[in-house]
Amino acid sequence: MKCYQLIVLLFLLAGVPLSGQSIWPGDVNNNGRVGAVDLLYWGIANGSTGPARSTQSTDWMAQPGGAAWSQSFPNGINYAFADCDGNGVVDETDFDDAIENNYGLEQGGEILPDGYANAEEGEAGPMLKLSSAVNLVEPGAVLDIDLSIVDNGVPVTDFYALALQISYTTGLLEGDDGPDFDFVEGAWFEGGDEAFQALYEDESGSGRAELGLTRTNQLSVPIEPGEMGSFNIIVEDIIVGLEREDFILRIDSVLLIGPDLTAIRTHTDSIVITIVPDTSKVTSVNSPEISRNADVNLFPNPVHRELFIDSAMDLKAVWLMTPLGQRRPLPVDYTTGDGTHRILLPRLRPGPYWIGLRGNDAVVVRKIIVAPPD
Repeated sequence: MKCYQLIVLLFLLAGVPLSGQSIWPGDVNNNGRVGAVDLLYWGIANGSTGPARSTQSTDWMAQPGGAAWSQSFPNGINYAFADCDGNGVVDETDFDDAIENNYGLEQGGEILPDGYANAEEGEAGPMLKLSSAVNLVEPGAVLDIDLSIVDNGVPVTDFYALALQISYTTGLLEGDDGPDFDFVEGAWFEGGDEAFQALYEDESGSGRAELGLTRTNQLSVPIEPGEMGSFNIIVEDIIVGLEREDFILRIDSVLLIGPDLTAIRTHTDSIVITIVPDTSKVTSVNSPEISRNADVNLFPNPVHRELFIDSAMDLKAVWLMTPLGQRRPLPVDYTTGDGTHRILLPRLRPGPYWIGLRGNDAVVVRKIIVAPPD
């Protein structure tokens, strides 16, 4: 046996240290924050075993990394990060006590991208669908918004896990809370063996939510028709000054993977639920659908304060949605003869925002970036 081969073998037998790295329990992908994507990594590693840590704890603090495991994820992250409690086994306790309990916590440094993989418009790929039996409701209404995946002409035979980042309009639901989510029992992703784990966090009505679902036995299943689950909506029964409000539920980011962590680029979706005082008096107005193909151009983008909207839509309302889901109406300063509308944005912190446009029969949502002052 060659000398270098012997050295490698001895290191493997002794347990190679994680190069001085610390493990923050629950942050399985080690990007700096515990979120739904960590569940996906955990699901791939579930059932694996390796060297236990000297300190076995799920407290949110830097835990000594200890010896590296023999397995790593395709992106190089060691399976030791999935052993959140450090007992040498990746199991449900790591999910319950670390990923779920430490959800949303951050290490305090730079937060790296989670690797969400949205399909671009016109790109082939499966599509998430949000649907509801009703789109026009009154205050106090209770309704479900169903979540499903359609293959969109691109069959997926090796589904293993899914993570979603979601945003929704705040201030319109009971208790100023966010929507709940219930998975369908016996759904196709169970594969007949119920080997799955799920996570849903609506972040206390902040306008943001994350949903995660993973298989747990390293066996993938094909995507099939049928609901995966439903968002449960209870509209506030008293909305002061209500004439018409649009509750928007939007899937902003998606990561759909196979058992080898390969991302399958997937299209997202949005839905609008219109709230009016009395639906019996609304005979000619239907709740608008989110339009992905509307010819709408917002410029400049990034923007400071002066934003122009180039669209042939007959605009009925324009609003700004913050990253926390708060909605602010925006007045249109003027409209030129060629259909360009000018809007003066309020003073905003730099970062991503969304502009909503409502016409007679469609709602368009476009992302903008507010740039730092010059």
